[in-house]
Amino acid sequence: MPFLETGKSEEVYGPEGQVYQYQDIGAAFENMLLAATGYGYGTCWVAAFQEDKVSQILQLGGDLRPVAIVAVGNTDEKQEPVARRNAEDVVRIIH
Repeated sequence: MPFLETGKSEEVYGPEGQVYQYQDIGAAFENMLLAATGYGYGTCWVAAFQEDKVSQILQLGGDLRPVAIVAVGNTDEKQEPVARRNAEDVVRIIH
């Protein structure tokens, strides 16, 4: 579960720091989901939850707050490899 430390990035980057925190969390969380899937587990990103209750259960203090939850477990669904697309089909380079 990623946590956001309120105000930490703003100290360094100013008001944009909060945006950077969420971008960093999103990237890290996606990597966790991809890694778990690569090991054959099913995953689910949960963004809607009662933040205060989760903070209480996890005994979070100070400026830490949970921003997402991931459910990871075995699945009955067979994971089929996804065909890769050519970079030329999805990327456009502008000169």
